[in-house]
Amino acid sequence: MDTQHAEAEATAAASGTSETSYQVFDFTGDAGVGPDLCWTWQKEFDPGYQPAHGVQQTRQARSSVPDDNNFLKGCKWAPDGSCLLTNSEDNVLRIFNLPAELMAGQSQPTQDQPQSETDTDAAVRIVEGETVYDYAWYPLMNSSDPVTCCVASTSRDHPIHLWDAFTGDLRATYRAYDHLDEITAAHSVCFSLDGEKLLCGYKNCVRVFSITRPGRVCSTWSTYANKQGQKGIISCLAVSPDASGVYACGSYSKTVGLYDERGGTNYAVLGCRSGVTHLKFSPEGSLLFVGGRMDNTIQCFDVRNTLSVLYEIPRRAKTNQRMYFDLDSTGQYLATGHQDGDVSVIDTYATTTSADQVLPGPAQMLAWKSHKSSANGVCFHPWLPLLATSCGQRRFRVAMRNSSWMDDGSSSSSESSSCDEGTTDGKHDTEQQAPPQNCASVWRLDTKWVSPQPQAVAE
Repeated sequence: MDTQHAEAEATAAASGTSETSYQVFDFTGDAGVGPDLCWTWQKEFDPGYQPAHGVQQTRQARSSVPDDNNFLKGCKWAPDGSCLLTNSEDNVLRIFNLPAELMAGQSQPTQDQPQSETDTDAAVRIVEGETVYDYAWYPLMNSSDPVTCCVASTSRDHPIHLWDAFTGDLRATYRAYDHLDEITAAHSVCFSLDGEKLLCGYKNCVRVFSITRPGRVCSTWSTYANKQGQKGIISCLAVSPDASGVYACGSYSKTVGLYDERGGTNYAVLGCRSGVTHLKFSPEGSLLFVGGRMDNTIQCFDVRNTLSVLYEIPRRAKTNQRMYFDLDSTGQYLATGHQDGDVSVIDTYATTTSADQVLPGPAQMLAWKSHKSSANGVCFHPWLPLLATSCGQRRFRVAMRNSSWMDDGSSSSSESSSCDEGTTDGKHDTEQQAPPQNCASVWRLDTKWVSPQPQAVAE
């Protein structure tokens, strides 16, 4: 166990916070009827698909991906809600315009519309040279002001790029160098609230660039020095929306650090149960939600008492894949995807009764089967009752030397099958051999689905 993780656990134990000092909830029951499916983009992610003439593209994308499985790696709405940004295995960032009927709130479910009308090409395709680690919208983005329409991304063995969201052109490059004076790639990127600074996560440090000054000039804030602090690769970043100047760093070394954006001062290091892959502050900045890889929970920390875990929200995410979750604009509802393709919406303002006491805790409001493969990305629209989801996962082809596991027993040693990422039980089924489903979808959340008095969830 890492030194800082042990210290965090020891401090938590001393302050009375332990594995059993906070509530762990269990949401039982199968996925039910979900909201209306309004739109789906799928053909763009088919290997070898060529976009129509006129689509903005930076350069030619890779013609093929391993095993012809171009799975998605999350999705993010633009701050003004006009378009959706996706990342996929072919190292292409795609920007899809939100259809006018969805913006006007007059769309019908896609079951009543031809697939050709709801599966449109991406407006912009931004091709990176290697695996995309992270990407972020400019926080003040507004489609009516083209100067603000830009996206930052970081990829393996490449510097940080700032892309024009209208044309896909490269606007600026931000480069960091290691002790050998070689370019080192950031593992995470995040803009400050005012959009003037770009925070980038590296191993044992965070580098801060001014977006108005491209190049190698930056400030370096160490997260681990003299065997103290937060050790490891900074895998994700989040800035508190309350304008307090606090930002959080998640590390693959099972820790979360809270820092001052104005100088990099470390406030606290929180111990987590797994490598952190996603962070999200509540709108008022008092709560921090943390999700990790190979972890079936989302932990909720009270950053006002920085060693306190309020509760855990369960989800099915026993995979190394980054599984996103999101909060709506009010902070009341949290949406998360599951490894089996389900999506859940959680009411974080609900209460539950335990031992004749009314305690704060989450209650599952809605759950449905959204995709046939891992629902790795979810994102609430900034101001419309829409939820975007993305799906897909890495599938490995393995040679079948023993046909005993096959249902029909008719396979031979020359046949092959596919095994999904994160499958640890060694079992195979006929569904895994079906062609992978890789798509981004938009769901309409009816305002009537919110119950005024949600049913209490048993502890």
